[in-house]
Amino acid sequence: MKKIIAIALVTLITAGFSFAQEASRVGSVNMERLANDYVDFQSALKRVEGANETAAEEVGSLQTKLGLDVVEARIQELQQIIQNPATADTAKQSSQTEIQGLIAENQEKIQQLNSYGADLQQQIEQNRIRIIRPYQLKMRQAIIEVAKDKGFDLIVPILPQKVTVPTGEGQETEEYSVFAGNILYATDSIEITDSVIAVLNAD
Repeated sequence: MKKIIAIALVTLITAGFSFAQEASRVGSVNMERLANDYVDFQSALKRVEGANETAAEEVGSLQTKLGLDVVEARIQELQQIIQNPATADTAKQSSQTEIQGLIAENQEKIQQLNSYGADLQQQIEQNRIRIIRPYQLKMRQAIIEVAKDKGFDLIVPILPQKVTVPTGEGQETEEYSVFAGNILYATDSIEITDSVIAVLNAD
């Protein structure tokens, strides 16, 4: 009787495991390649980069207007004098004193520039979110759409990386594909990256 019960339990466990395997299908998406090949997303990134460059120019303009570019150049000259092994100790001390004096004299201007830069950085971050977020949401929606269409229950992000390992024979090397993060292995047959990219770029 006990043997029959044991066999029945094993059968039920095996059947349950098989059912779980059949019920849950896991797919994967290479998020780096998805972002790189999504045309509209890359265009959005270029807009963000353009805004960053404009902000850097604005900071530079204010720095020039305040005369801090000249101060910075002089401080760099003095630092080179200090770092030169051939410089006498008295000259090093004199250069250090001048640096401290320049910083003290321009402290208010430096604070003004730093405050302006911090405010601008906050605006840049808000602008980046405003530009990028809609495309991130589109990527997520496309992943869901493709996953449902292909019958996947779970999609995990993968980030394959290429590593080159010396073979030990001359200069020859072998290249391996490894996964970053928590994913140790994922077969190509479950990857839906290409399908997701096709959906995104078709819009």
